[in-house]
Amino acid sequence: MTELAWQDPLRGGAVAREGFRLVAAEDLALLRLQLLAWDRDAGSRAAAALGRALPATGCVVAGEGYRVAGRAPGHWLFIAAAGESASLAETLEKALAACTAAVTPATDGQVVLRLTGPARERVLARGTTLDLGALAPGQCAATRFAGVPVLLVPEADAMLVLACRSLAVYLRDWCDAASADCC
Repeated sequence: MTELAWQDPLRGGAVAREGFRLVAAEDLALLRLQLLAWDRDAGSRAAAALGRALPATGCVVAGEGYRVAGRAPGHWLFIAAAGESASLAETLEKALAACTAAVTPATDGQVVLRLTGPARERVLARGTTLDLGALAPGQCAATRFAGVPVLLVPEADAMLVLACRSLAVYLRDWCDAASADCC
């Protein structure tokens, strides 16, 4: 399969306004973990390999060089530094070899957009009905933003928006239009 991660998902066009910025977080890689038939053994093995429990749905925990977000019961998304995802995948695959689990790279199919600036909350609020004030670092939310299924992961001074890679340009254009009168 051709790797797409090297291609600029925004096709050279970030949104940069005074008070709002949207860029592709190309320094991050994604890895999906899905325990296909949830059993305590698989969860325990993954936790032992990582040195920490997998987070509950809607929570994010940090590890060495990665964060893991609980997307749904039995489904997690690892957000790692680009160079860390291969070793993380290998660690999980070894630990879960005897379990019904899937460890798959997700960077080629997903894009991570980083929204920053004081106007980001207003722009985000225009695209979702989610109570963004209740979403803090250490949490995540699978929701719809601008009509697109996304995972929102707040950081201290930014919001990560994870979406289908093929929709990155649409989200950029939507954020450009939505931020025009916010800044």
